[in-house]
Amino acid sequence: MPFQTDRPYASASVMVKAVRELEAGLKPHLLGPALPVTHKLTDEQRDGLMENVRRVIVRTIAAAAKNPRHRRAVENQLRQPRFRFLEQIPEARVALETALQRAGLEIDLE
Repeated sequence: MPFQTDRPYASASVMVKAVRELEAGLKPHLLGPALPVTHKLTDEQRDGLMENVRRVIVRTIAAAAKNPRHRRAVENQLRQPRFRFLEQIPEARVALETALQRAGLEIDLE
């Protein structure tokens, strides 16, 4: 199924919980062991990351498309450790790459 930006994939609380789990151990304020990149996402983590990607597309990339000064916000967002799991959600990765391209932003997701 193609990635949709017009409906949420998870509630804000599920998204925040998932992001914290995926970034634990990699940020000083998030205690816990860091998950290896080979960690298989749970359904809740997958939904939370998909919602985060949706919000990045709808809010952050959309703002950068209107005002190039917001490009740094997009770069900062995409450098977050949670995005190392995008390979497990190819439809979200494609949607993110497409949104970046449409906004005229050349940012590598690697």
